[in-house]
This record gives sequence, C-alpha cells and structure tokens, in this order.
Amino acid sequence: MPLPSPTPLPLPSREGGGHHLTVGRIAAAQIHSAPLPTREGLGGGSSWFNPLEAQLTLDTLQRYFEKIGRERILEERIDVGIISPYKGQVALLRRLLRQDRYWRPFRSLITVNTVDGFQGQERDVIVISLVRSNEQGDIGFLRDLRRMNVAITRARMKLLLIGDRSTLCRMPFYRRLAEYVDEQW
Repeated sequence: MPLPSPTPLPLPSREGGGHHLTVGRIAAAQIHSAPLPTREGLGGGSSWFNPLEAQLTLDTLQRYFEKIGRERILEERIDVGIISPYKGQVALLRRLLRQDRYWRPFRSLITVNTVDGFQGQERDVIVISLVRSNEQGDIGFLRDLRRMNVAITRARMKLLLIGDRSTLCRMPFYRRLAEYVDEQW
C-alpha cells in the first residue's frame, strides 16, 4: 500500500520574528491530550519522567497496532520509534516494553530513544512522549524548537504526539501545532 501524500507544515518558530520552522512533511498526525492525575517527576538521575503518560503512550501505540493489524505490522516490518526528550521517560518506556508480553513479537521493530538519539534516523511510525505536565506551564527544553523539529520529522507514515495540552499549548508553537493537526485530521 503506497504512503499517503504528505502535507507541509510551516509554523513560526519565534514570536515576533520572521523565522519559520518547517516541520517536515507529515503524512498523518494525531495529538492526544493526556490530562493526568499524577504529574511529571524527576527521577534519581535528575531526568523528567511521567509514568501515566508512558503507559498512555504504549496504550496508544497498541491501539494503533490493533487498528492496522498485528500481522501487517510483522509482515511488512513496519518500524516504530518512540521518542522522548527526557532520558528518565526513555528508561521507563523501555522497561514497560520489556515487561509487557504484548510487545514481545514487535521488540525488534521498536526503538526507544531521546530526540538526540534519533537525529538522522527515520521510522515508519513515530510516537513522541512529551512528558511535561504541570499547572505552571513549565515545559523546560521543549521550548527548543530545533529539538522538536528533529523529533517530529522522523516519521515516514504516522506521527503520534502524546502530551498534556494544558501545559504544552501555553507556548504558541505547540498551540498552533495542535490546531493544525486538529484541522487536518
């Protein structure tokens, strides 16, 4: 089955400036809200993680696999990248994947890494766990749009963004990204 024709997504990268970030060509995208009762936390290694969002990330990917068919995933060797900007979330996602028997047949097709770890690579499906979820709207280095550009341009077929809209959409870039995805899909 051929890939759908991608759509360019130009978004301003700085308020008041003439700079623009072209977020690659997105074939399909979804943004899920993650209003989580338990918020983010700092792990022992001083890296942010969000346990409920990690589970939501894997649940979302599992629903996607079930929708397109487990057999198709395996036969066509559809590869998946799960990206998080935070090492704490990457470690948690890796542990959850190892512990859940559902993922056993797909483990060779799934890579979990940080944004920096995915630089220069692509996957058929990319799932991004953005982690940050707090009432102050603090998103830390998610403000670095170059880093987000790397993350969201890694998908060849499908991009799934998992994050707390109420936290992320306080920044104009994420608000416009969410509006764009809502309008398109």
